[in-house]
Amino acid sequence: MRGGRCSLRLLFSLGMFATVAAQPADVAGTMPEDYFPALKTILQNAWNRSPEKIERELEIAQQEARSYGLNSQRLPNVTAWSDMARNQSAVSGASQSQSTDSGLFYRLELTQSIFRWGELQSRSAIARLSVLMAEKSYAESWRTMAVALRQSYLQLVVKRTALKQARLARQVAADELAVARGRLERGGAAQAEVGGRELNLSEQTVALENTEADFAAARRVFARFAGLKNLEEEEIPDAIPKPAYSAALTTSLLAGLLRDGGRFSFEAEINALRAEEADLNYRIARVRLLPKFDGVASYGLTNLANATNSGVTQTGITTQTVALRVSWSIFDGFATRGEKRQALAARQLYRNRTATASEAALAEAQDLGRKAGFDARMLEFGEIRLQLAIAAERRMEEDRQRGKASQSTIEAVRLQRYQAEVNNAAARANFFGTWSAFVSRAGLDPMLKNLPFRHVRENR
Repeated sequence: MRGGRCSLRLLFSLGMFATVAAQPADVAGTMPEDYFPALKTILQNAWNRSPEKIERELEIAQQEARSYGLNSQRLPNVTAWSDMARNQSAVSGASQSQSTDSGLFYRLELTQSIFRWGELQSRSAIARLSVLMAEKSYAESWRTMAVALRQSYLQLVVKRTALKQARLARQVAADELAVARGRLERGGAAQAEVGGRELNLSEQTVALENTEADFAAARRVFARFAGLKNLEEEEIPDAIPKPAYSAALTTSLLAGLLRDGGRFSFEAEINALRAEEADLNYRIARVRLLPKFDGVASYGLTNLANATNSGVTQTGITTQTVALRVSWSIFDGFATRGEKRQALAARQLYRNRTATASEAALAEAQDLGRKAGFDARMLEFGEIRLQLAIAAERRMEEDRQRGKASQSTIEAVRLQRYQAEVNNAAARANFFGTWSAFVSRAGLDPMLKNLPFRHVRENR
């Protein structure tokens, strides 16, 4: 009942999207890498250099190799025995009844499973599911890595913008100190004013050094994360272009997620596959105590020697066999009962996890979609504040030319404009980060198109 109530809440909360067209929305041109070509290159190369990629590929290779063993039971099995031997036999108490056979002995046998009540088909299906789960785990790792790379790159741009502001602030402090010292020499300023300017310059210098160290450390961390040897300051843009937000596109994406029922989540898909695997294990356990039918064909050669008083005779005996073999495990100490119960419990467990992961993914997508709308609104406020700061600086410059504003007042307004630029860059980065996480959570990340598995998103 709890799952039904959650589903009803989701339906009511997203009911407004029911009239949106059924075609998937196009997110081309809205991602951060569409604005930063360098970021697109980093994203394309980062996964290939990632140690996690190697680990995930080995997991896939391991499951593919395992599938050979599971599928082999459906194919003919050929076995050969061969001996070069000398054998002697006699009847106890009868010294004249001895026989000796020597030479080459061999036997070739072919066995083919004929009927196993669907067990072998289920094992082959499990092998396919194991490979598919490994591939989906590969895709989820790449998806989360791409989101983190985008957000880290955007924060680097914000940090460089802040570094630019810190350098300009220190230059302003240095200029103000020079002006104060000149006025002091002319007797137009007190020593206390010069001391205050010197203290301000020292503070700005320390702040600049801290900002530079923080930016350098962030570059090193990002370079290691992206698999780059190094990342110079000049390689990071000092501004973030203004993003374009479409409420209609967000609505369309959310409507598609609702129709998808949470299957856009790789975690939900993996749990659904595990539930299917548990169901197949139950089918295998259910027929475990039923008779199994195999076809057998064999050919063998045996040399038989017989020694008597009149002489020794040796005969080669060939054997050809074609048979239907029936094997039947009648009682196994309730092991089959335990396996069936375990499979049923695992099936229910993963079905519950699938529903939970689907609901969580839908809720996360909704939250990200709403947050993208809020970030877009905050972005507009930042744009307005920046334009107001630019206009205030322009007015102050005009007042200075008319002799109505001092240089210190102009510098103070200029610093406000610098800070507005940093705040605006941070607002743009927040929006881009939220939007890219939303698109990725919806399963529409453009980077997923680069995956080598065409069926990672099967049945979408």
